[in-house]
Amino acid sequence: KNDIVYDCGQVEGGLWQATVTLNCCGDFAFNGELAESEKAALHAAAEQALAAKHMWLPRLQKVQQQKDEPKPPPVVPASSGVIAPAWAAARTEPPRPAAKAKAVPTPRAQAPRPQ
Repeated sequence: KNDIVYDCGQVEGGLWQATVTLNCCGDFAFNGELAESEKAALHAAAEQALAAKHMWLPRLQKVQQQKDEPKPPPVVPASSGVIAPAWAAARTEPPRPAAKAKAVPTPRAQAPRPQ
């Protein structure tokens, strides 16, 4: 959000001057030439930054490469003395067989005997 910041203000004689700061690659700041309008001053600062791209472009490329590199997985100590949560155990232990339901005898209705 604040990788490139412009600052502009009026100076002597009603002219405008702008500064562009490149926070994305090491806080490089470039002042533009004096201009008659705010918009022209902002463009002048951007032109100065582009003219000096040999200074900040290699750093920007290095920062971008660091962002693109995959991060290594977190290291978990072998035994930390902490009980692992259930979800962690579920990933490492084989599934247990389901317990068989015990048969419960049910009373049978007897048909009435003929007399």
